Amino acid sequence: MGDDRRNFMDRVTGGIRDRSESPKNHGSEAFAHDHCLIEAGKQQEPDEMYGMVNKAIEGMVVEEAGGAIWRTILDRAGLADEIFISNEAYPDEVTYRLVTVSSEVLNRSMNDILEDFGIYWVMKVARVEYGDLMSLQGMGIGEFLDHLPNFHSRLEMIFPNFKPPRFEVSGRQPGSLILHYHTHREGLAPFVVGIIKGLGQFYETAVTVEHIHDRGSTGDHDQFRISWQE
Repeated sequence: MGDDRRNFMDRVTGGIRDRSESPKNHGSEAFAHDHCLIEAGKQQEPDEMYGMVNKAIEGMVVEEAGGAIWRTILDRAGLADEIFISNEAYPDEVTYRLVTVSSEVLNRSMNDILEDFGIYWVMKVARVEYGDLMSLQGMGIGEFLDHLPNFHSRLEMIFPNFKPPRFEVSGRQPGSLILHYHTHREGLAPFVVGIIKGLGQFYETAVTVEHIHDRGSTGDHDQFRISWQE
């Protein structure tokens, strides 16, 4: 079993907490957005994500495989009666389980599922909901990544419950940089790869992403070498 699958299975087998014990956020502007666009855990509950994330997984699966397959995934995940509400908080285990079962039902690796979800998140969710905010960061993907902390700061002002990961940039050169990704969540590096590829599509720029350091083997965070055509 690979490290990514093991990380996911560890989270899944940790169990899904009873929904009656999971606090809800009924604010009109509760947000679910990470790495440019997903890790929207509540500050008081760092192991929760907003329902918007799970709804986006549903949208991606339905678009690719149809509603019947999504219902099969919900059933196998023990969530057959679940209707996800965008501004409610759900335990991380729910999201991890949806990804794990989607991988099994679609017969695709979890890395592939997460990478495609990163692209889907940028192009089908963030582009529609937050495209104007993303466009404020600059004219291209390099400028956006340079100002990624500022982007998250803007989101935190709008959505107080947003708990973003931390990004840092080093080795900045024309057409390339090293992106440092800090998060308490495991197994999401492929999602970041998808996010970067999605940003390349958003900015209509050819981009390559290399995962050069894994948090599990080299320290407390992941590193990605990103290059693009200017």
